[in-house]
Amino acid sequence: MNSLCIRDIKNNVRILLVNNNGGIEFKLHGEDKKDRDRFIAAADYHGSAKEWAESCGFEYYAARNMKELEEYTSKFVSESDKPIILEAFVSDFDESDAYLKLINKNKSKNTKESVKGMVKGILGEKTYRKLKQTIKG
Repeated sequence: MNSLCIRDIKNNVRILLVNNNGGIEFKLHGEDKKDRDRFIAAADYHGSAKEWAESCGFEYYAARNMKELEEYTSKFVSESDKPIILEAFVSDFDESDAYLKLINKNKSKNTKESVKGMVKGILGEKTYRKLKQTIKG
């Protein structure tokens, strides 16, 4: 946080600050997530970085839901006179569950599936299908 007080930060700097009410790294494994809050100093912290960000010369936006996130995303990626911090408020439990889903979805794949995914990513789905048809037929 202190490094952002440097006054020579350029106006093209963008920071997405995920405010998860503290302690998600302690809730990634296991089912008894609520019980762990009593051991986490930042648990149930519901503060905001607004005053701090503005005192450091940043433009500040807060997104508490998807509608606000979509609204501020265009401002976040646009040119501005100041650097920008977009603080996204999320539930620590939802973030933990989303993280675990992401990890499970991206578990090791075999080589064929990995190469197929890379080719799709490079060519795009439509071009990939055409290529596949050409090879088959």
